Amino acid sequence: MTPTPAEEARRLNAVLSDVAGALYAVDSGADMVFIRGLADAGNRPAADLVGSLGLAWERYPLAKDAVDRLDTALAARDHAAVNALLGPAAVTLPDGAAIAVASLLDDVQLRVEHLGTDVTRIAGAARVAVTRLDAARIAYHDILVRAGAVGADDDVEVTSVRTAIERATAAVVADPATVTDLDDLDRLLGAARDRVELLERSHRELPGHVAVAIAQLDEIESLALRGAQVLARTREKIDAPAGVLPPVDLSADGDRALRPWLDRIRAQAASGSTEAAVATLAAWQKAADAKLADARRVADANAAPLVRRNELRGLIDAYRAKAAGSGRDEDGRLDRLYAAAKQALYTAPCALDAAEVMVRDYVGAVNAVVAGAR
Repeated sequence: MTPTPAEEARRLNAVLSDVAGALYAVDSGADMVFIRGLADAGNRPAADLVGSLGLAWERYPLAKDAVDRLDTALAARDHAAVNALLGPAAVTLPDGAAIAVASLLDDVQLRVEHLGTDVTRIAGAARVAVTRLDAARIAYHDILVRAGAVGADDDVEVTSVRTAIERATAAVVADPATVTDLDDLDRLLGAARDRVELLERSHRELPGHVAVAIAQLDEIESLALRGAQVLARTREKIDAPAGVLPPVDLSADGDRALRPWLDRIRAQAASGSTEAAVATLAAWQKAADAKLADARRVADANAAPLVRRNELRGLIDAYRAKAAGSGRDEDGRLDRLYAAAKQALYTAPCALDAAEVMVRDYVGAVNAVVAGAR
């Protein structure tokens, strides 16, 4: 059933009121304020929304004016004016096109509905992106301060975060709804944080590692000196000692000798070149461990003949006591074997191989006498 002009006028007034409320709600909402800020920053989609809202505001007064004139014409019973205002060319748009009032209101209403949806979507996405960017900037500032304290503010892991933040900011400005590289920014932040924490840990631990290295070097030098000293004593006390080794020469490596090498590492650490000092100290440690093993092996090898001589001395004295307990040495053979072994062991330089044979003979003789007594 075709509505009367008065019924159509009431419908148009209701639609006009709804459109006015929706238009005002979109225009004054917090999301639209945010969208205008994005548009001012150069965001193209946001600028399109602002333009579409402006067009809605431009067309709304035209529709309101036509509805107001329709109400006036109905009140004046101006049928010609009423028919014209309800016709297909009631309103002339700025571009010269003519349109019906109802069609103009439908256009504004649809435009406002789409605006509300798009404004909510883009503003929501932008807020999420901006919040993540702000958090990334705060985290980066903390990382940058800490990196500067350990001399790493120019490291690629740190500088790449700055580049990623700039890139992400440009992407948010361009279209926050399609930002895709914020996850990459989080990954780069994590890598930069790991890098700085590693250097901070190195800064904290390096002095202790250097102190341990100094103590180890002192031990190596002490062992090297002991190896040389015991070699001299062994050669003095033992005739043609077997298995002895030349002393460890800690200066033989020249510039790569452990002491000057460690001094350079300490200078690196003092200058703030922590990472280089840590890497160099690891190489130094490997060389020091090998040198420590050599020094210990040489010291033990050079002391071995004296150690064996002292063991043999203790052995014949123990068997001397054992022989005395048996009470049987009628022909004095045990005394003679003991005296010969003792003279060999207490004569310098000691012929260790011969003394070993004499001690073996004495031990065998004592065991035989004791067995015979039993």
